[in-house]
Amino acid sequence: MPKDLTVRVLLPGSNTHPLLVESDPVRLARLHSGLHDAGIDVVAVTRIADVEQWPSDTFVITDIDHFTPWWREVGATSVIVLANTREEGIEACQRGATKWLRNNCTVRQLLAAIDSVLLSEKKMYEAAATQR
Repeated sequence: MPKDLTVRVLLPGSNTHPLLVESDPVRLARLHSGLHDAGIDVVAVTRIADVEQWPSDTFVITDIDHFTPWWREVGATSVIVLANTREEGIEACQRGATKWLRNNCTVRQLLAAIDSVLLSEKKMYEAAATQR
């Protein structure tokens, strides 16, 4: 794994692993392996029906076919969508996704997106903590 990427730790209070939902089994295996090699222990499934515990206080990575704003309602802090086209990605963000990438993205690109999302979450968490 590239040494120049720093993947942030999950926020305090997170009790579930990030979730990766990808219907293409080859892409799922590639991304799951890459995330595991980078030290991110994700739950990887090919369909929503296989999710045993809903994401709470952690992020979701999902393909466009499994994206729904509902992920945030069940407790996901952020949702990264893997889209087929730029138009799908933009539409997903307009519907509540935090960030989007092409579904053929590299593991390095996905790690950079996760890093960006977690850094934003960390800043929001710290800002909220200072207001208490």
